[in-house]
Amino acid sequence: MSKRRYTTYLPGAPPASKACWALPATPEGARRGRRLLGECLNRWRVGPHTVADAEIIAAEYLANAALHSGSRTPHGMVLSVHTGHRDAGPYLRVEVADRGTWKPPAPRLEPDHRAESGRGVAMVAHLASDYGLLHQPAEGTRAWAELPL
Repeated sequence: MSKRRYTTYLPGAPPASKACWALPATPEGARRGRRLLGECLNRWRVGPHTVADAEIIAAEYLANAALHSGSRTPHGMVLSVHTGHRDAGPYLRVEVADRGTWKPPAPRLEPDHRAESGRGVAMVAHLASDYGLLHQPAEGTRAWAELPL
């Protein structure tokens, strides 16, 4: 299956735009992060399809951090977004970091359709041009995904 590509011009955003929010690692923090991301990307005049994809990815990563990180501190997870440019063209990177000590399971690209969870990695893989997960026991977990602009 081919990746969806969106061409977006960012007239209201500087060449490299950045935003970052510290959030509680709770379901409410996850909802707030998704809303803040959408508002930010709309201010940057990112195309609506890219905004929707970024919100879905952020919601998945934030929900995982809230559920699995074990951190209930006021700033238990951090959502960040930035734009950049490579030889392949401009991109938008969404990243969620938490200080949790859990070890992520091996990703399943073929989800069990009977399970109530486990579809997140497949969904992110479908939407993003690149994605990854970095777990460092002393520092926590960082999940990221990039979308073409």
